[in-house]
Amino acid sequence: MADVSLPGVQESELLAINQCGRAVGYELGTSRYSATIRENRVTTPITALLPGTDNSKAIYVNDAGTVVGTCWTYYDVAYSYQNGVMTEISLGGGYSQPTHLNETGHVVGAGATPFGSEHAFLYFNGVTTDLGTLGGWQSRAQYVNTLGHVVGTSLDEFGQERSFVYRDGAMSQIPDFGFGASRAREINDAGLVIGQAFSGIDDASFLWDPATGLRNIRPDGFQVDNVYAGAHDLNSRGQVVGVIGGFQNGRLVQRAFVYDHSIGFKRFVDMGGSEASLWAVNEAGQACGDAVDGVQAFVTAPTIVNTAPTASAGADQSVVATGTATPVTILGSGSDAEGAITYRWALNGQIVGSSAQLDTTLSPGSHTLTLTTTDEGGLTATDEVSVSVLYSWSGFHAPIGRGNAFKSGGTVPVKFALTGASAPVTNATATLLINGSAAGMFAYANGQYQCNWSTKGRSPGSYVIAVDLGDGVPRQTTVVLK
Repeated sequence: MADVSLPGVQESELLAINQCGRAVGYELGTSRYSATIRENRVTTPITALLPGTDNSKAIYVNDAGTVVGTCWTYYDVAYSYQNGVMTEISLGGGYSQPTHLNETGHVVGAGATPFGSEHAFLYFNGVTTDLGTLGGWQSRAQYVNTLGHVVGTSLDEFGQERSFVYRDGAMSQIPDFGFGASRAREINDAGLVIGQAFSGIDDASFLWDPATGLRNIRPDGFQVDNVYAGAHDLNSRGQVVGVIGGFQNGRLVQRAFVYDHSIGFKRFVDMGGSEASLWAVNEAGQACGDAVDGVQAFVTAPTIVNTAPTASAGADQSVVATGTATPVTILGSGSDAEGAITYRWALNGQIVGSSAQLDTTLSPGSHTLTLTTTDEGGLTATDEVSVSVLYSWSGFHAPIGRGNAFKSGGTVPVKFALTGASAPVTNATATLLINGSAAGMFAYANGQYQCNWSTKGRSPGSYVIAVDLGDGVPRQTTVVLK
């Protein structure tokens, strides 16, 4: 940090800076205020003044180098300064004051008319336009987007303060909640408007979308008396930051909040301390603010970029088959820091469930199921679980197992039974394999499965007998033909 004041300066302040590092402000010398430009470590006074004035301040600067501020002797008069030329911005009544300069050179503010009223103005390319009012005597422009659309406040014919939007040459009232007053604060290039609505008891922060209407973007779950709310900043993505405050047991408390219009979530941000606020948000969704805990103040930079949800499909399972289609329950879970999530279960590319708990039926064998969670912003998370559906069986029944030696040319009855939870199954698909080749199908009778293996034409020697129940479990033994 360095002192950027000129010699002999009693007071100086820089009020704005552009992306090129050019900063503007003012310095107070021995007798008057002078607007200044600070660039490349050099402070240069703007020596130009509007006629009839002897003081000046520079308040805004854009990346094109346009500077906007005020000159005055007895009252402020707005000016635009570029390439060494200062141009007055006025509605003809003397007083005028700028409130915002955008990157395309539009300037808005309020100024006196020749008839003594105060009206909002829009200045662009050397032309100052009186935006009129909503029926009252006063209006003030607050913000202009790069398309030249303006928002601000105006008194209506009953003297009530209302929010307005000015576009296509006309001023129109922004709908409200029926509260006593409202103030539009900012508009982005998508036409989204943020502001505040006042009832005299509780306040609300609002976002107005011309396509979908008005939304109260105050998060729930914060119980205070005499609520005040402020939507402080809005980016092009529809992300909003601000503050909600009030009194709890006679003590002032306030909490910072974020709102994302694209996905509809709104939540508080824990920044520590009992008084927290977010003041600005950039295009990356990063926000800055402050929080106070006792007498200590600090600044943090929480992010409101939508983060992906979590997904857990649970632990792998092994269940006993109770038939060709065995009921299975899988307890999945998921979470998202910003809002609600949806669930989707898939098996072999087919959707089989849409809630955290999956109740389905599976055939014998090993299956991989995929759980996908999706948040309100469309981000997803996935997890997989393996479920093995296995038959419980008795092993080979006699005569196999009694020495396992049989005479070639005869018939060997191969038998087994299903046990436990699988015992009632009478329609299992079971294949007899001899040395890995299918040799017949088992049939169920009298509480067991049986397949007669004909050894006619088989040469003497060792043979591997196996039962394939379709669940992937090897069940086999070796027999000898003599």
